[in-house]
Amino acid sequence: MRTHGIRTAASVAPAGSFAWGAPCARQHVVYQCDRDRGHDFTVTYDAAAIPPAEASCRCGGTGHAAAGHALAGQAVAGEHDRRMSQVRQRRTEADLEQILADRLAELAARRTP
Repeated sequence: MRTHGIRTAASVAPAGSFAWGAPCARQHVVYQCDRDRGHDFTVTYDAAAIPPAEASCRCGGTGHAAAGHALAGQAVAGEHDRRMSQVRQRRTEADLEQILADRLAELAARRTP
């Protein structure tokens, strides 16, 4: 069958690389399967992704993430501090206090019939 000039990334780029640039950063998460043998398996995610607490194993079992990984539903340590630092770079303390006071006044006005 003829493809009529359709080119895929596999036909253009050498094996192990992408046609549009360098591969993305990755993280490997080790899961422990809950089946009778209790084996481990690894799932690869994007470096910026927060992996889920559970993943499906090839054998049909459910894997639970090993200790030491930041999982979905868990707060990442220092994230609040990082975000507050970014806010403080854009606004002064007086600006933040004024914004808070305005917002609290708006909420109080909504509660009053």
